Amino acid sequence: MEGDTYIKLYLLTRERVKPKKINSLGFEIYFERKIKISEISGIDKEIIGLFKNTEEIWLTVVTYKGKVSNLLRDLEVSTGFSIWQYVHYIAFTVPVVIALLVSLIVVHTSKVSK
Repeated sequence: MEGDTYIKLYLLTRERVKPKKINSLGFEIYFERKIKISEISGIDKEIIGLFKNTEEIWLTVVTYKGKVSNLLRDLEVSTGFSIWQYVHYIAFTVPVVIALLVSLIVVHTSKVSK
């Protein structure tokens, strides 16, 4: 097959989708967040049945935009812990922690030199 295509997939999973696998196939995570199972109660009962005894699930939207010829493999998604899940928190926290440590060192150094 030739030509360009645009694919958008809505994934419902118990755990967060690991971005590495998605990105390696040319897909991108467009949106993701935890939702309450009650938010999707109006959809097919068989789908809801997949999440028995679960209060929250992950809604992930993945997209692909590109050549059809680049889609050489099936999209297989894995879930579970991924450090990428915390990148935003780490990016925010690290500079704050460094600033606090520098401040403590400056205060301690000024007290010692007196």
